[in-house]
Amino acid sequence: MIPYYSVCFNLDELFIENNNTGIVQQSEILQNRPTNFSWSASGNENYNLQANYSQVWYQQTNITGNIGAGRDAARQLSVYSGRDCHSINGSKLRTLEPWIGWTCQSEAGGQCDTVPISIKSFLIADASSINNGYPKCWDDAVMGGASRARVASLWMVGVVVVAAVLLL
Repeated sequence: MIPYYSVCFNLDELFIENNNTGIVQQSEILQNRPTNFSWSASGNENYNLQANYSQVWYQQTNITGNIGAGRDAARQLSVYSGRDCHSINGSKLRTLEPWIGWTCQSEAGGQCDTVPISIKSFLIADASSINNGYPKCWDDAVMGGASRARVASLWMVGVVVVAAVLLL
């Protein structure tokens, strides 16, 4: 099922609190599709709050069963280094880290990816707006983070300098 609104899960809430299954209530009267999002998790006994979770096993194929690895998928999966699907980690430095996303179909058996962050939360969402707005769907795509923030801040400095020169 595709969630109507994005749904964020914190790993510690899923695994420490022994949540094995659940339903996220979503209501949208104007849409002609089911709006509740159900989920299940396994491996609670193996979860360690202090561990570095940086590997993602990802499997998503077309809802019709026609597998097209690398083609657009129905759902977006994004992983984050902070709780509540934020890119700011919980360390004392509170650094801005990248987040990683998938909107492509995987191979039938799934794929395992190693990401450059320690995952604390993940998001499930409808992928249609991403897949319609980018030339290609995301497959382990690294987004955001301090590197982009630096580029944006340098760009803003350039804009301010140009604006100051034009005003003089």
